[in-house]
Amino acid sequence: MSRAVVRILVALVALVALEAHAAVHLVAIGANRGEPDETPLLHAERDASLFAGVMRRLGGAEDVVELYGEDANAVRGALQAVGRRLGPGSQLVIYYSGHADARGLHLTGTLLPYRELESTVLGLPARVRVLILDACRSGAATRVKGTTAGKDFVVGPESPSLPEGTAIITSSAAGEDSHESDRLRGSFFTHHLVTGLRGAADRNADGRVTLGEAYDYAYHQTLRASGTTPNLQHPTFSVDLRGRTDVELTRLDRDKSRSGRLAFARGGNYLVLEEGDAGAVAAELTVPAGGGSLLLPPGTYFVQRRDRTAYEEWTLCLTAGATVAADSTPGRTVAYARLLRKGGHAEPAVHGLLLMGAGRGGVLGGVGGHGVLAYTIDLPALTLGVRVRGGGGDLGGTLESTTLELGMGLTVERVIDLAWLSLAFGVAVEGVLHHQRFESRGDAPARTGWGVGFAALLALERELGAGWLLRLEAGPIAQVLEKAVVTDGVVTGSEWASPVTWWFAGGLGWRF
Repeated sequence: MSRAVVRILVALVALVALEAHAAVHLVAIGANRGEPDETPLLHAERDASLFAGVMRRLGGAEDVVELYGEDANAVRGALQAVGRRLGPGSQLVIYYSGHADARGLHLTGTLLPYRELESTVLGLPARVRVLILDACRSGAATRVKGTTAGKDFVVGPESPSLPEGTAIITSSAAGEDSHESDRLRGSFFTHHLVTGLRGAADRNADGRVTLGEAYDYAYHQTLRASGTTPNLQHPTFSVDLRGRTDVELTRLDRDKSRSGRLAFARGGNYLVLEEGDAGAVAAELTVPAGGGSLLLPPGTYFVQRRDRTAYEEWTLCLTAGATVAADSTPGRTVAYARLLRKGGHAEPAVHGLLLMGAGRGGVLGGVGGHGVLAYTIDLPALTLGVRVRGGGGDLGGTLESTTLELGMGLTVERVIDLAWLSLAFGVAVEGVLHHQRFESRGDAPARTGWGVGFAALLALERELGAGWLLRLEAGPIAQVLEKAVVTDGVVTGSEWASPVTWWFAGGLGWRF
C-alpha cells in the first residue's frame, strides 16, 4: 500500500473520529421582557426551553446552559464560561428568543449590542459556531418580532471535509416582522425549526437533520404560516463556513429509548395535537411526497391530515422506542362541508356539484322522468343551490300527449350532520317551461307555456370519500301554470291551475 493511500485513510479516520467525538455546547436564552416600554412576550422563554430540549435529546448537547429572564451581564458571563470549556473540535450553538431592534438584543431592561455579540461569538474557540436569533419587537394577540438579516446559505456536496466557521440564522429578513402565535404557544419560526429538528426536515431520510435542511424547512414553513398575517416573514442565513459537508444539528436515532416515532406514509400537511382534538399544538408540518417521520415524547396524539376535500383524523398512542404509522391506523374522514357547518373550517364556503336522476308525479298528466344538475355552496348556516332540470312524460287516453319540461331554480337548505349521514331540509323555487304535443282524434295543437314551481325538500347525504357523496331527496311539489281546457278532444280554452304532486331524486355529488 502506497504512502499516499495510507495518508488518505488516516485523514479519513481522523475526520470520522473528530465528528464522532465533537462536543456540542448549547446556550439557550429566552427573555419575555425587553425594554420597559415593550409589551412582554408570552412564549419567548418557552421557545428557548423547547429548543434546548430537542438539542439535548437529539442534538447530542451535553453542555447546556439555559438562561431565562436574565439581563445582558448574565449572558456575557455565560458565554465567557462556556468559552473556557470549548475545544478546537467543539460545536457551539447559541439560541435567542426575545425582543430586539436594529441595535441589538433587549434582555430584561438591558441591551446586548449585535457588534459585541458577534465579536464574542467569533472569538470563542469552537470549530463550528451557530447563532440563531428569533427576536421580537412589539406585541399584540400575535406579537410582532424583528431582526436583521444576512445572505442566503448554500451547502455544496463536492468535498467530504468537515465544516468550520460561523453561521447565523435570523427569523426574518431586514425590515420585516416575524410573529409569535398564541395557537402554537410560540413563534412561527421556532415552532417550525424545532419540528424540523425532530425529523420533519430530514428530506433525504438519512436519519440526520443538518443545518441546511433545518433552515430550508423552517424558511418555507414560516413563510407559509406568516401568510395569515399582514406581512410575510423570510428567515435568512449569514454564513462563513468552510468545508463541504453540512453541519449536523440532530440525529434521529439518539433518543430511541425515550421518544416515539410518528411515521407518515403519504405527503401532505399534518397537524399533531397533544391528548385530543382540543389539545395544544405539538407540531404543524409538511411531509414530502415520499413520506417522513417525527420524534415526539410518549403520549396520546390527535393527528389530522389536510386533504384537498376533507380532513383525515387519527387518535394515536405513542410509546417510547415504538414507531406508529398514522396512515395505516384506522381513523375517520371529515368533509370540509361538515367542518364549515360546525364553524371549524378556515374557508368561508365549500362548493359542490350534484348530478341526479329524478321522478315526479304528473302535473299536466302522466308520470315523468327527469335529470337534475345542481351547483351548491355550503355556508356556516345554510346551503344554497342553483339547479337545472329537464325531462317529460307521456299521457294516454282521449288525448295522447308528450310533455317536455325545462326548469331552473334556487334551493335553500339547512343541513344537520349526524354520525354517518347528513340530514337536510329546505325549500326550492323554480321557473318552468312546458311544451306539450298531442296525438289525438280531435283538434289539439301543440302548446308552450310558463309556470312557477314550489317544493319542500327532505334529503339524506352519505359521504363516500375524496369529496364524493351520495344524495337522496324527496318531497311535495306544487306548480302554478296555465292549463288548457279540453272538451270532447277539442281545446276550448285555458285556465290557471295549481296541481300538487310528489318528487324524488337520487344521485352523486362532489364537493371541492
